[in-house]
Amino acid sequence: MAKSKFYWAFCLILLMTGCSQEDKNSLQTRFYENGAAKPIVAIVPLIDNSRHKLNWNVSDEITALVHYRLMQKDKLYLVDEEKVGHMIKKIKADTSLFDTDLSWVKKIFFEDEFVVFMELIHHEQTPITQKELTAPEDLASELNLSVRIRVIDIREEPSKVVLQEIIKGAHFVPAQFNASHFLQVEWGKENYSISPIGMAHAQISKELAARLEDYILLSMSKKYE
Repeated sequence: MAKSKFYWAFCLILLMTGCSQEDKNSLQTRFYENGAAKPIVAIVPLIDNSRHKLNWNVSDEITALVHYRLMQKDKLYLVDEEKVGHMIKKIKADTSLFDTDLSWVKKIFFEDEFVVFMELIHHEQTPITQKELTAPEDLASELNLSVRIRVIDIREEPSKVVLQEIIKGAHFVPAQFNASHFLQVEWGKENYSISPIGMAHAQISKELAARLEDYILLSMSKKYE
């Protein structure tokens, strides 16, 4: 039952993004200035298994932020998102992305070199106790995020996991920005980037991008030692 959540999450992502998405990879180059080839990386859209009550697609948001960070640095060649969307349709409904069995990954992403999986497992805002008589809605809070990330190197047989960890973030939210006092600006709207949730999502996306980039480049360098 739990494994099937991944399948339905994939279907939802595909329905939300559709085939009209712009080719964000069109400005990428396949090679560095010295002629060396960049690692080819397929980033599977983040699976959202948290219990937040935000009314936008957080999977789309964090996946887009990770893409943006990586394309800014331009050290990896990212597989087109529409192409990744077609490939994940081939993943069986009962497949766990974080299982020990990696045999299926190479069969689906055979044209690529690295595959990235991400799962949002925790997204919760809890009050910070300051005074006994203070009402909960008047307390500052802490937004806690946890994202599981896995990077698989599929260049050779057998495929191997080069990174797997849970990245956590805790972000202070002033009392005046709690839900009782502040209407949360949605992703894509003006000023979202300076809202508490916007800044928290930007920070954890930055950390995710940095970690996967570091480990992919490290794996590439080891091959040529």
